[in-house]
Amino acid sequence: MVSVAGSLSGHRKLRPWKLMVSLFILCGLAGCWNEASDPDAKRLQCARKQYADFNPKNMKQCVDVCIACERGSMTTCSTSCTMKGAK
Repeated sequence: MVSVAGSLSGHRKLRPWKLMVSLFILCGLAGCWNEASDPDAKRLQCARKQYADFNPKNMKQCVDVCIACERGSMTTCSTSCTMKGAK
């Protein structure tokens, strides 16, 4: 006679739909932490190409980076940098 306890030993099979749901969740989380999609990371990377020692508090550097990396104008970039505390 086969015992019921032997057939229910706690080993579960992973269902295909559960595997797919888990993969979708993992892919979604990986997309959230993708540094390349972060606008600040892209701006900093572009700024490093302009100035090796980029200082966002330096008005000239801030405006130059804003114009080059964010396609801003002198007026909008100057205002933006002033609001960010550049001098």
